[in-house]
Amino acid sequence: MMKKAMLTALVTMLAFPMAVDAQNQNSQVTATATVAGYMDISGTGDLPFGTLSRATDNVISATDGTTTRALSFNRDITVTFSNVPTQLVGTDPTNTLPVELTCAWEMSGTWTTPVVCGTQTFDLDVGTGLTAGTLGFGGTITAAAASAAVADSYSATLDIRVDARS
Repeated sequence: MMKKAMLTALVTMLAFPMAVDAQNQNSQVTATATVAGYMDISGTGDLPFGTLSRATDNVISATDGTTTRALSFNRDITVTFSNVPTQLVGTDPTNTLPVELTCAWEMSGTWTTPVVCGTQTFDLDVGTGLTAGTLGFGGTITAAAASAAVADSYSATLDIRVDARS
């Protein structure tokens, strides 16, 4: 009887194959990355007018490399200058010396024409990938201003700000 039941089950399986339910499983992997905005300004050094001439104007070109700041960035940036002095102040703060500070920028070896820093804004556009540039600083102290100044050491500071543009 056992053999007959097994034979019947075997014939049934052959005649009516079991439906096999094939299952598919799908999944996805999403690759993601963020390139962070990068801006860096580096460099040190003052604008060295030195001992002033009282006979000729004392001029330092913003494009001669005397005083620079290096820029690196991977997105469009705006460079602004604030707190730009029109007077250098002596160690005795009652002593002042008129000055006109100029700024320029360079990318790929070509300098812009220097302009009075004042409220100047430079919009620099990123190239492909990391872009480098240079800010240059210069200025003029006239002979007349030097002649009228009291003997002292004079200085003042301007502020540079670099912001990302959308």
